[in-house]
Amino acid sequence: MAFCKRKASMRKSDALFSCSEIPFMKLPIEVTCMIFEYAAPYSTVRSQEPAKLLLPEVVVSHVCRTWRKISLGFPRLWTAFSHDASLTPRVPLDRFDAYLERSTSHHLDLWFGFKKAGKFTEHFKLLENALPHIARWRCFTFSSDTHSDILAVLRFLGRLKSTAAPQLQHISLRPAFGDLRRLGIMAPHVDTNTASTLFVDGAPKLRSLMLDGTSGFIYLPLLSNITTLRIEVPDGHAYSIPLSWPTLQHVLSVPSLTNLSLVGEMLDITDSHFDPQCPIKMGSLKHLRFGSNDALIFILSVLHAPLLETLFLDNIWLPFDMVTIPVATDIGHGSHAFPLLKSVSFSQVHSSSVYPHETLYFARMLESATEICICNKSYVDSMFETLLNDRDLNQKYWTNVKHVTLCPRVAKELEDVIRFAADRPENGLVVHVSEETVKYWKKYKTEYTSVDVLKKWCSIDVIHSMNPPWSGPWPPGDCTPIDRLSDGGDPFDMNLYFEPFSDGNATT
Repeated sequence: MAFCKRKASMRKSDALFSCSEIPFMKLPIEVTCMIFEYAAPYSTVRSQEPAKLLLPEVVVSHVCRTWRKISLGFPRLWTAFSHDASLTPRVPLDRFDAYLERSTSHHLDLWFGFKKAGKFTEHFKLLENALPHIARWRCFTFSSDTHSDILAVLRFLGRLKSTAAPQLQHISLRPAFGDLRRLGIMAPHVDTNTASTLFVDGAPKLRSLMLDGTSGFIYLPLLSNITTLRIEVPDGHAYSIPLSWPTLQHVLSVPSLTNLSLVGEMLDITDSHFDPQCPIKMGSLKHLRFGSNDALIFILSVLHAPLLETLFLDNIWLPFDMVTIPVATDIGHGSHAFPLLKSVSFSQVHSSSVYPHETLYFARMLESATEICICNKSYVDSMFETLLNDRDLNQKYWTNVKHVTLCPRVAKELEDVIRFAADRPENGLVVHVSEETVKYWKKYKTEYTSVDVLKKWCSIDVIHSMNPPWSGPWPPGDCTPIDRLSDGGDPFDMNLYFEPFSDGNATT
């Protein structure tokens, strides 16, 4: 009897060990596949330690025989492939071939990062293997650096010219070229040509394009259907090719353009073609980002975007002569140009106290905004400091604001925050700050300056470090397969501005 019980117990343990009796293993295959598919994007978001990145499709296919059989028979699980040459010298041709085979005829999301790969002769074979499957590409990302073999990169991009990509929705080309003009590879005025040079046989579903500005527009797909365009020069890169004003004007006039991000020295406002009296009408634009180029601010003075909802500015000095630029007569400024503007973020946007009216002029252009975020490494020369401390600026601005987010170094002057809130007593204002800021504010205990005084005029919300208000994908609300294979490095990341300050540098 005891032997029978022992035998039954061993069978039960053996069954549990083999996973056959686990309830989760009894789910229908279709449900298990759905779980695998939904888990994939959340498991591969790149972190600060990408070397520890575990590919979910590889993990689930090595758990047990049952899961391996299910995963290998589920083509959609193998449609996303990424290779980062900076993490491993090995070129995974065998792994890529396995993905191509297991994904059968389904779409492909491909991410090839060849930075730190040197001449990458072997790495280039991955691209060669991907080309025969171009009809299956849905998302394609390519990046290299100045140490890469320029001619090899150019040959690959040249192979994309006379091709069709019927399923392609997003493409990112960031070769980070060196000085192509110096090498005699590119004509001096190639940026003036915005004709399609990629996928000339058709890419009807292409909606998203990302470039790094180092090749001008020498390689460019058809722009007529693009809804999201990002031209972002790598930080510290010295070889970006500036676009002429007519060229940029042509890009801005694309009717379908909904999301636009421009970063880097890509525009010279001294261009004789710039006409401040000639408006730029962007009827579909909803989300706009400008960074690391003061001249881009002038575009706002001639921009009419009736659907614009969010504006993000980073690393910009407001030009001292901006107030002298006449606004196009059929645009006006403020709510007339951007009537639906909701959210405005300033990250390292500087203004000089010597020219305070430029700051007021700019603030009034954004009068419709209900959410304002200001982040600077120093309170001095920040927009907040200029607007609140110049006695000549008596005009109203940001009268519709209901939420204002301030980083620690901007919010440290509690007296100014109180004056800002007191000027808007009917707004129901909420001031969002870090926990460190609130602790610092509690040191103020005078009759007119204290946390209790501030609470008379507004509510205080402590920002949750795990879910800050600026977190989330860009464009807002866009969660696509592109995000899964993104290599990060967003130039508009504001997390560093919310690092706590110490007593020793709180007055800087």
